[in-house]
Amino acid sequence: MKCTIKQTVVAAALGVICWSAPAGAVIIMPDPSTPIPGVDSSLYGTLGSTYDDFVAFSAHLNTLLGYPGFDVTTGTGLLAVKVYTGATGASNAAYGFVDPLHAPGGGITSFSGVWGSGNTITVKQVIDFLHSYAGPQVNIPVFMFDMNQINNANHNYGAIDILGNVRVVDAAGAEQAHWSFDMINNSVFDPTAWVTAPGTLVIPKIDGTSYTVDNNIGSGQLDYVAYAPTMDLTQWYNGNYFFQADFRLNGLSDGFEELYLTGMYAPNNPVPEPSTMLLLGAGLFGLAFYNRRRCKL
Repeated sequence: MKCTIKQTVVAAALGVICWSAPAGAVIIMPDPSTPIPGVDSSLYGTLGSTYDDFVAFSAHLNTLLGYPGFDVTTGTGLLAVKVYTGATGASNAAYGFVDPLHAPGGGITSFSGVWGSGNTITVKQVIDFLHSYAGPQVNIPVFMFDMNQINNANHNYGAIDILGNVRVVDAAGAEQAHWSFDMINNSVFDPTAWVTAPGTLVIPKIDGTSYTVDNNIGSGQLDYVAYAPTMDLTQWYNGNYFFQADFRLNGLSDGFEELYLTGMYAPNNPVPEPSTMLLLGAGLFGLAFYNRRRCKL
């Protein structure tokens, strides 16, 4: 997979915390309900956006506003397990996980696949990975996403569409829990409620200026970070339970995307309240009006 908002004072005031873990400093994600400085949050959202069960952040917006730890190069050495990539020969053997889902670079318009299908990833594996790199307090997986659609012909500004559904199943394949990433806040996976991820995000400020964020600068740069605040996996640690991640992409035309399961970040517990369609707009996947016809909240 491809592998901080303006002043240090702002970042400190908004509560970014780092603490030591076995592999080094782990970044605690900002409170997703934090207002973006100088922006009318009732119109253009907060630092994190809600997409059904998930909270999502633009890594580049976090960097612009002064949050440390998000301006990183993706790839080897980031304590991340690859979920999906088009890189040749990509492997998760060093972490003891099944290899990533693979798609060729270029020449495809869509992708779908389930990482962990066939009960190949145990919940215990995931939690042990998180504890090894983020510490024993962290039991919620965080996903890193790298876009590579700079010249995408299917959408303006290199945008793509994405859906996700993470599940815990038992040995017989019966679902024990799930967390959905889509545009309808109903805790049900809606496979037609695509979230549009624009490459360029412009957020108007009250003073007439704006934040301009490039979320799609090509392969090798972290673009988005997302997690489901209720995805605490501890209750399935003991026993025969398995982890599956179903992610789908559409509107592709230029290169391949990359998705990681990371031990680099730990979630912040507060959850932003779902509100209007526009409130979904300023965090991870753009202003809500960018894809108004798909938003039916």
